[in-house]
Amino acid sequence: MELVQILECKQTMSREIIPIFYEISPSDLKDQGHPFEESFSKHKRNGVDNKTIEDWRLALKEIGTLKGFETAKIHDGHQSELIDKLIPVVQQKLKKGRLTVTKNLVGVDHHVQEIMRKLGVVHHNGQVIKICESDVRVLGIYGIGGVGKTTLANVVYNQLYHYFQGYSHLREIPKKHQHDRILSLQNQLISNLRNRNVTFQCSNDAMTVLDKAFRRKRVLILLDNVEDDDQLDVVIGDLNCFGSGSRIIVTSRNSSILSRFEKAETYEVEPMEEEKALQLFSKRAFGRDFPDKGFESLSMDIIKALGRLPLAL
Repeated sequence: MELVQILECKQTMSREIIPIFYEISPSDLKDQGHPFEESFSKHKRNGVDNKTIEDWRLALKEIGTLKGFETAKIHDGHQSELIDKLIPVVQQKLKKGRLTVTKNLVGVDHHVQEIMRKLGVVHHNGQVIKICESDVRVLGIYGIGGVGKTTLANVVYNQLYHYFQGYSHLREIPKKHQHDRILSLQNQLISNLRNRNVTFQCSNDAMTVLDKAFRRKRVLILLDNVEDDDQLDVVIGDLNCFGSGSRIIVTSRNSSILSRFEKAETYEVEPMEEEKALQLFSKRAFGRDFPDKGFESLSMDIIKALGRLPLAL
């Protein structure tokens, strides 16, 4: 019985199991009523030994205790609804789509908490509890170069992306006159949101798809290092192009990058507090949270000279 082998992999290799209870409930597996008894008796008559049957019983009971998806409880058993709910869970388990973030993070928690609040996300202890509001929201994270805008945006993106039906991370947004680069980026965005590769030969064709294809799809888009608001036109255009509940995050050095969006939120990232800057520098220079003895004063001089900027530290 494959189920026994699956559970062995879970126990010996720390594999994840996401059960789908198709037209059956977990309690059926745990109780093992008449249909199961009849099936076990049939297998026994066909020569299956008692130990194997007992292994099957235990495996079914254990699966019944795991958290999974019951088709009867998902929109009257519609498979498309089941798939929509299953995909983000699998993506989260596989960490597919996660962006690279440095291991030496210091002092980011309060920034993340405030950014989540502005995005309408209930967030606690590094975990997303709920995404509120059905409107399309756009947030600009701005600050001077090296202050940590991209790192913060990546942390937020990694905690959010698996809650959306589509997601995309784009960087190096081109100017309007860079036609080839614009088309490449549009193809990347559409491919990401559709989760399959597409190639358009004309930017206008790509914009037509962007204008119509995702109006009923909840998406998360991160646009990193945008220099001026004209660049946004070639990628996201009108916010009405995206389904309710969508979130768009933009990082920029320009504080007015989202001025044309009437209800856009902004968040300024400032240089680190002195204490946090010293901690980050110490982690990288000494491998711990504070300087070695005799290097305290020099360390303070260095972080001040570097403007308390995470990228420089």
